[in-house]
Amino acid sequence: MDVSIHPNIGEVFTPSYWAQFAAQTSGIYQAWLDGASVLDPFMGEGALLLALIDLAIKDNIPVAEIPIHRLFGFDWQVMHINTFKRFIEDRQLTFIAENFMVTDTFFCHKELTIDILFTNPPWITFGSLSPERQAQLKPLFIHYDLVNTSSFIMGGSHVDLSALALAVSLDRWPPQKRQLLAFIPHSLLTSAAHAPWRNFIPRNSPILQPQWYYNLSNLKVFPISCDYGLLYMTENPPSRHYYKKPVTANHWREQPWPNTQITPEPFPLKPQQRPRQGINTSGANSCFIFQHYQVIDDEHVQVSNVHHEVILPKALVHPLLTAKNFKEDHFEPYRWIFLPYHPEDGQILSQKELEHNYPSAYTYLLRVKEQLTSRKGIMLKSYMKRADFYVLLGVNSYTFAPYKVVWQAMGSYIMRPIIVTRDIHANQALHAYIPAYSLEEAQAIQAFLESYPVQDYFHAFDVAGSKSFAQPHRLLALFDFTQNS
Repeated sequence: MDVSIHPNIGEVFTPSYWAQFAAQTSGIYQAWLDGASVLDPFMGEGALLLALIDLAIKDNIPVAEIPIHRLFGFDWQVMHINTFKRFIEDRQLTFIAENFMVTDTFFCHKELTIDILFTNPPWITFGSLSPERQAQLKPLFIHYDLVNTSSFIMGGSHVDLSALALAVSLDRWPPQKRQLLAFIPHSLLTSAAHAPWRNFIPRNSPILQPQWYYNLSNLKVFPISCDYGLLYMTENPPSRHYYKKPVTANHWREQPWPNTQITPEPFPLKPQQRPRQGINTSGANSCFIFQHYQVIDDEHVQVSNVHHEVILPKALVHPLLTAKNFKEDHFEPYRWIFLPYHPEDGQILSQKELEHNYPSAYTYLLRVKEQLTSRKGIMLKSYMKRADFYVLLGVNSYTFAPYKVVWQAMGSYIMRPIIVTRDIHANQALHAYIPAYSLEEAQAIQAFLESYPVQDYFHAFDVAGSKSFAQPHRLLALFDFTQNS
């Protein structure tokens, strides 16, 4: 196995308590005792399979009668299988080597008839995989109709690897008892990027539909920041149920299933007005973002943060939005961002232009060059080859549109957009915005985003307060981009 092709594999191991919760709540534990076979095609160290065994031990089932021979698992790392083997032997059970296979599950075609799929697949977006892994898996995403080639360019990178993992599992090892139980990122149920997965039809097995889902995001089950839950799928479920436990409650509450079909009448926009994230320094905030700002003369300002204090051209230092600005009636800057770009058209200033017209900026950039050139990111490196080492993501002509309608894209519970002028900028994934070319247009966009149908649209996803609450991709369905430029 070539480990080099598996960086950023998205492993999220399951705590024992929640693995047992899943096995008992779904009835899979009892089904296994009654004769069903269970496969975890992405077993890691085998937490889900061990949950079944540990429940049997708690129920005082004699070790000799625990049906470990009906447990199967795959994982690409031999050390994980070895760890699972040790756990099995610690419980005085016999490890059945032929049931547990070291393999890259996405390319495994082992013939195996099983009754139930019980898994916690890898969680990671396609765009976060290494280029080598992307090249390997892209044909599979297309084969299973989870994306198309154009969507990989226009946002398909948001699709999660877990969607492919579940599609592959259902297609190659169709569960004979028509049951799939999986821990999943919440986006599989709600995001536009995963609409193809929600409509996925396996070629070799009956169509399974969600019967219930437990939203676990409030409970800190996993040490990650995305929303997630536990999904149980069966064939032709009589109804479906959605449960969530508020932080202050001791019991689960049933609430409506996330409705991704609530879409207001699309608002007309030009293609260049697509919603966008704010400016991204790619890990170099200390070089570009400052907490203190003082005017030196008509052309220069002194800015500083914990790491740097520098005099820069006033024309290249702009106010940067913070959370406070969304609570104020009148804008007051608390942060500033240094942008080595033409304010007129958003094009990057060349080193020659900087040296000739803005020597203080040029000198400063040379001072932090080592830090800027060491930034990581496939897209950033590509831009660096075409531009300069101080390039930023998310800066173009739209960044300097006369007006911008900006909102908090993560952590918010309500869509509350504000209007800012061209010299005020949004900050990375914290904010998103739509460029506008007149005050009247900006006010119309703001009113649309504040309308009740749009508020209902956002809350139907049940992601309020999360990182994905109002990211640009979630807004695409709200607009008609066929208007003439």
